[in-house]
Amino acid sequence: MEKEYDIIIIGTGTAGRTLAGRAESSGLKFAIIDSREYGGTCPLRGCDPKKVLAGVSEAVDWNNRLIGKGSGSDKPFEIDWHSLIKFKRTFTENYPPEIEKMFKNMGIDMYRGRARFEYKNTVLVGKDKLKGKYIFIATGSKPRKLNIPGEEYLTTSEEFMETEKLPERIIFVGGGYVSFEFAHIARRTGAEVLILHRSEKPLGTFDSDMVHLLVRASEAAGIRVLTNRPVMAVEKGDTGLLVRTEYRTETESETQAFSADMVV
Repeated sequence: MEKEYDIIIIGTGTAGRTLAGRAESSGLKFAIIDSREYGGTCPLRGCDPKKVLAGVSEAVDWNNRLIGKGSGSDKPFEIDWHSLIKFKRTFTENYPPEIEKMFKNMGIDMYRGRARFEYKNTVLVGKDKLKGKYIFIATGSKPRKLNIPGEEYLTTSEEFMETEKLPERIIFVGGGYVSFEFAHIARRTGAEVLILHRSEKPLGTFDSDMVHLLVRASEAAGIRVLTNRPVMAVEKGDTGLLVRTEYRTETESETQAFSADMVV
């Protein structure tokens, strides 16, 4: 089927929804396309579900800080991971149909599938051919490949937030803010957590004093943070995964190995 539109939007995340929000008042004919659930990364597999996990983690941490100080609890809490993931899904599962209903009420035609360009102003979605005066690409991004042996054993952030059972030993590759957030969440489940960062300073674009405080707080929570450890390979063994790194200083380097049940 071939149809013509004023504007075709590829992607239903924040950017795509922002433009689509002008459809009703513009008088223009809109179409929107997505190959996954409508809604995009942030509300379904990024910012919003992560905040749910972080919120419960923070509540557990506050309780444990107040033991013996009038909280009414005398034993440390740990996150019940299975219940937390179930709770997180109450925020994400109903979102795609709500977004689809919104687009329908705005008079936007919806297509599901992977869009590919046939010509400059023509995209194909399955058996449908769509022509647009303007085509807005709002497809977001995806995890960057590390190009190391054993990369297939890595768990993405999206997969981490869908894991039904969290293992006992977890290594996070990289010292960015998402890594630290997930590390603190995982630690509150009782997991043994290690962050491996390739250079001297984690969170390189952030204020050095604040980063120093964060690393100290992380270590106080039982999270190991090792710098100058670029990951060279991930191997699968009989008892889990083995992460090989190269420890670098100004004068020397040596290969080190760390065991884990999950590498994120």
